[in-house]
Amino acid sequence: MNAELVYLFVYDTNARLPQDKVKDILKRPEDFSKYEYKAPSPEEVPTFSIPLIFNLRGGELNIGGTALKAKVQVAIYEPGAISIRIRLPIENADMKALLGATFSKEAKEFVMTLLQKSKASIEGSISKIIPIKLSESNETYRFYYIHGESAEVLKASRKQVAGLLVDEKDADNLDDKYVGEVLANSISYNSKDAFFVGWEASVMIDTLDLYDYELIITEIANIQLLKLRLYRQRANEMLGSTSDTMSRLMGMGIMRRMLSGEATKLNHMLSAFYDNAMETLNATDNIAFGLGEWYLSKLYALFANVFKIGELSQLVKKDMEIIEKRQEFVVEHLRARQTDILEFIVIVLIVVEVVIEVAFLQRL
Repeated sequence: MNAELVYLFVYDTNARLPQDKVKDILKRPEDFSKYEYKAPSPEEVPTFSIPLIFNLRGGELNIGGTALKAKVQVAIYEPGAISIRIRLPIENADMKALLGATFSKEAKEFVMTLLQKSKASIEGSISKIIPIKLSESNETYRFYYIHGESAEVLKASRKQVAGLLVDEKDADNLDDKYVGEVLANSISYNSKDAFFVGWEASVMIDTLDLYDYELIITEIANIQLLKLRLYRQRANEMLGSTSDTMSRLMGMGIMRRMLSGEATKLNHMLSAFYDNAMETLNATDNIAFGLGEWYLSKLYALFANVFKIGELSQLVKKDMEIIEKRQEFVVEHLRARQTDILEFIVIVLIVVEVVIEVAFLQRL
């Protein structure tokens, strides 16, 4: 059989990446004619935003005497994320070769070396026009394509397919019931294909050798997972770092409130974080819109269910609500401060007026 293993490394850039600005920074753009639908599909297939995709320098890996030529791509997504794809096509292979490419020490070392070179190249190129720093935290995921009819492949290698999904090298020892549960997260377009989604990896079995759109859907789901995870972490850090300032503001008297500038700084900090977070999260949500073609929509929904995107999104929204309420308190504090200052000025003016009046009367 022919197969391909694609290692996906998804990074946050913490900066928007407008495609009109970054489209000319890398060489060897992908041939987008391959993204035209050639498989059976409805008469109208609504389009969705395809990322900028460029081909980088690859390498050659030797496993058990078999040479695998790795192809490296970078997919650039406008909401501020990139995916580095390390693609290992495996021709005339069996499931053993696919497992070897996944679990061998040589393969892992090769992939990590190629990743670091690619990451440095991309970061340096994009930073020439947009200052970015790829996140230390990233999502790592594997995408498998296996050529064949799903029923035949599963009959011969059911446990091995489940093993790929859960990152289990010794798949033969997996419990049958557990294997069934793992393979339950699946979708099929017709009777000959199947797409299985797991937390560690996804496996697509088909005879058409066309899976570029499925790969993009896989990336989009991983980008959303990464963005939500990072913004939950950043929101918690923001709440933690501003708690002491909030306590001081609550305990301030009138005079200290008038003289302190902490509220102004805190307001700017909370406002900037909230606006940037909501803009980025909304943009990240929008890249999944436009999936009007039923199969892609259901495939994305399957990823969202496995990754718990909805639940994580609700947690982030709750964090943002707390930050918004904290900002509202700070704004009220600033209004009170402004009122205190105005009242103080009025009192001073009244006192000055009284002093002048008294001084005038004493001269008479």
